[in-house]
Order: sequence, then structure tokens, then C-alpha cells
Amino acid sequence: VIINMADLSRLAILRPGSRATYSLSLRAPATVINAVKSRLSAQLTPEQRLILPQQQQSALTKNFNRVSQVLNLSILISLVLSGLAISLASHSYLQKNTKKMAILRALGVQRRAILALFLTQLISLSLIAWFIGIALAYGFQLILTPYLTQWLPLEKTLFYWQPSFYALVTTLLLLAACCLPALLKLNRQNTQALLKRTHKAETIQPLH
Repeated sequence: VIINMADLSRLAILRPGSRATYSLSLRAPATVINAVKSRLSAQLTPEQRLILPQQQQSALTKNFNRVSQVLNLSILISLVLSGLAISLASHSYLQKNTKKMAILRALGVQRRAILALFLTQLISLSLIAWFIGIALAYGFQLILTPYLTQWLPLEKTLFYWQPSFYALVTTLLLLAACCLPALLKLNRQNTQALLKRTHKAETIQPLH
């Protein structure tokens, strides 16, 4: 039960053997709070405690930690799904460009040049997708931050470079893990195998 100090004497609910805790809440700038803390810490009795605003919101902090754990799990699941999507997209992309690779190989283009060409295309597409994702994320931040600052202690910084950097690294790692093995395997095949593979893909007709 939380009761205002002015109403405590009027209600007369404290009896011999009752246990009560008295608290005094003060609001001041951070510099004043630090000065009061350093001055009162040496004067506190064993029954007294000095609770800072960060410690007073421990229950709220626990809830935020639980929400953060759920968000971390959802991020992990999204990474797995993103890896599967990138793997399927890269497989389809390489299947469609097998004929182009065979033609380039027949014209005498070296394998390193072909590998560099396809890697450049894949990295360019990944960078475009990364830029679109960052633009959408910071667009939502500009819209939602004015509303969330009413309940949460959020900073109004418009741009954080760390999430953008982590997103770029994650994008390149997923690209390397999901696309590079299939591209290297396809690039190691000889010209005849690529032409046969292209011919089989073109001759397969859907069943009616």
C-alpha cells in the first residue's frame, strides 16, 4: 500500500509491530543528483538507502530486457530466413545466367574475369538492397521517435552509423555464405558442361 505522508496521521493505520517504509522523491538535474549522492552516502544509517532513478526503474528495466531477448530471437530467425531467401534467389539467378557464362567461356573470357563479373553484379544488388533497407529504417525512426520519446528515454539522434555498418557486414556475410559456393562450383565447370546444362534447361517442357 502506498500512502501519502500527509494522509498517514489522519488514517492512523500504523500500529505497534507494523512495518513501514518512508521514501522521499526528489527531482533535480544530474549534476545536483551526483553532488547529493556523494554527500549523503557517508551519512546514511543501516536503515536508510539512497535510490537513484536508474535503480528505481528496475522493474521496467527487466521488462525491457525481456523484450530485448524476444527481439534478439526474432532477429536470429529473420537472419536464417534471409539466408534461405538469398540462397534460393542466387540459385535462380545463376540458373538464368548459366547460358551467359557458357557464351563468355566459349568466347575465351577467363574464369577469373567471369567470376569477378558475377560477383560485381551480386554485390551491387546487395548494396542497393542494403541502402533501401537503411532508408526505410531511418524513415520509420523519424516518424516513430517523436511518439516513443513520450514513454521511453530515447535519444533524438537522427543517424547511428553502427546499425548501418552491422547491416552491411551481415549482408555481405550472407551473400558470401549463400551465393559464393554455388558461383564457384558453377565457374569450375568446363564449357561443354555449361552448354549441356543450358541445353537441358531449355529442352525441359512443363507437363500438360
